[in-house]
Amino acid sequence: MKQKQTPADLAKFPEENPFPVLKVDDQGVLIYANKASDFILKSWKCVPGKKVPPHWKRSIAEALKLEKVKELEIRRQQDFYSLSIVPISKSNYVYIYGFDVTRRRQSEDKVKDLSDLKNKFIRIVSHQFRTPLNSIKWNIETLLMGELGKLKKEQEVFLRSSYEAQNEVLRRLHDLFTVMDIEEGRTALKKENISVESLWGSVLTTCKKNCKLKKIDFKYVSPQKALPKIEADPEKIRSVFEHLSNNAVNYTQENGKVTAKISKKANRIRFEIKDNGIGIPPAEQKYIFDRFFRATNASAMITDASGIGLSIAKYYVKQHKGTIGFKSEEDRGSTFWFEIPIK
Repeated sequence: MKQKQTPADLAKFPEENPFPVLKVDDQGVLIYANKASDFILKSWKCVPGKKVPPHWKRSIAEALKLEKVKELEIRRQQDFYSLSIVPISKSNYVYIYGFDVTRRRQSEDKVKDLSDLKNKFIRIVSHQFRTPLNSIKWNIETLLMGELGKLKKEQEVFLRSSYEAQNEVLRRLHDLFTVMDIEEGRTALKKENISVESLWGSVLTTCKKNCKLKKIDFKYVSPQKALPKIEADPEKIRSVFEHLSNNAVNYTQENGKVTAKISKKANRIRFEIKDNGIGIPPAEQKYIFDRFFRATNASAMITDASGIGLSIAKYYVKQHKGTIGFKSEEDRGSTFWFEIPIK
């Protein structure tokens, strides 16, 4: 079997290498460069016996100090080269090897362009959906409030079901926009001094209502004394509350039980929500915060959910320098929690 060549082996015949090969000592002095390195020498304005530019000298010193390969990338007109600074063991010099990565960069750029086009298309289409969906929402609200006449019981049940369905579509569109904002780095925090308990209160009403509809026994354990405020983005922390509480209710069967609790733990505010629902299979628990991932039993219970809520929650908690986690046992339920540091 042919043995893998080491950097020292490759350095024996540098002129035969079609890509750049250079040798530089620990003082940043260029000792040798093969013919394929001419374009690098021109950009450095350097020849053997002279020192390389300061930023290259720093990278070379770092590679020698750490005894680790350091990767850099340079551009030559339309071509891209990846340069590996390889420290040679028990010596005071490095070899620098160049590899043409133009095709890889072109492929990456093409994927990025396609991704940008996809996101632009989704935004346009989603925006077009929002307007008629909001019109439907307002019309159904008008009917449910009896402004066009009193409804029969069957009519009210039918309309309320339609109202919840269109609200769910709007929520999923919002989550889809959020995922794209995260991908594109447009999720800056707008922090305020807020009461976590007050913020949870704005979500608690909806959580209680959803539990009542499924005949789930819901309990909220409030803190024994007033909690200090935290510096956080209210909209994003509210979103974390919504995703965790919605999951607890959605994946708990009728006549089940859900308990929420807020407390102070050392220098952090902790929220946790416990259910006795379907739980998460052990082999799938490590993927639960991955975008678009759904446990097999969750997919069987609710077939058309998106699987992005927990990834959004984790991202927002991490943005606040907090931590998020869970404990779960299949068929016996889950406890999801997150903690945010007190200012």
